[in-house]
Amino acid sequence: MKNKKGLTVFIIFLIVIILLGSANIILSTFGITNSNTETIKQKDMEKSNWGYIASVKISGVIEESNEFYNQAWLLNIINKLKNDSSNVALALSIDSPGGNVYQSDEIFLALKDYKESKKPLYVYMGQMAASGAYYISVASDKIYANRNTLTGSIGVIAGHSIDATEFLSKIGIKSTTIHSGKNKTMMNYDEPLTEEQIKIMQEISDECYQQFTEIVALERNIPIVELKKIADGRIFTASQAKKHNLIDEISSYDQMIIDLEKNELFNTYYKIKNFEYQPEFSLANFIFGSITKTSLGKTISSEFQKNSLTYPAFIYK
Repeated sequence: MKNKKGLTVFIIFLIVIILLGSANIILSTFGITNSNTETIKQKDMEKSNWGYIASVKISGVIEESNEFYNQAWLLNIINKLKNDSSNVALALSIDSPGGNVYQSDEIFLALKDYKESKKPLYVYMGQMAASGAYYISVASDKIYANRNTLTGSIGVIAGHSIDATEFLSKIGIKSTTIHSGKNKTMMNYDEPLTEEQIKIMQEISDECYQQFTEIVALERNIPIVELKKIADGRIFTASQAKKHNLIDEISSYDQMIIDLEKNELFNTYYKIKNFEYQPEFSLANFIFGSITKTSLGKTISSEFQKNSLTYPAFIYK
């Protein structure tokens, strides 16, 4: 009897695997697949006799990889566009609360490299383009924003430290970490921060902040002394940002494209090619991903993304 039950379970398992495989094939047939395959990339980069403006979308937290963002994909697209003679300009659309300092700076430098090809680069800010997303934006020739955009957030959080030693002691738990180097375990939950460790973290935070503000001051032609008066981590509305010269125009995306063609491309009209990262498709992501699209999922996601630009332990805010 036990053998028959085991065989039945095994057969059901095989049927489920076969059905999942079939579902992937069916979805692939109807085009519900990963759009980042090499085939589609090559199609996107296809040569055109008339040339094209590349519309590249950046969304989600800027880090190595997540559901909405992929660093390697974005760097690859920027590099290909730079070397594609059919590409005449880059229109970057950003909707992001920020992300890791390392990845943000890497994209900033890639965009500066793109501009070495003498092709214009315009940025359009969506719902939010704060912190690391603003860092990226300043590489552009011109920054446009929606009238409801939130941007800015120029500042740094040098990590978070939770000292749980007193709590652990009260409940009878003693935690000990064996280490060499007195500051090796700083910011561990099982020991309080020393004044020296606070100073170490503050110096790193200050260095990150200095890099951020110097880049913004240089790219936006704002005196560093004036910039630091407003670069205290606050976010700005589009009208406030324009007042402080953090952006250039408050307008629509379509108007930005019209201005790009008028001001940079001598009123020549070009077709638009869209580039947007799509995560690797799987049936599990397809099913469970829909759950996160509920209003509760959106609320949790927005709360998670509020403080976003990290350096792996540090946050521009």
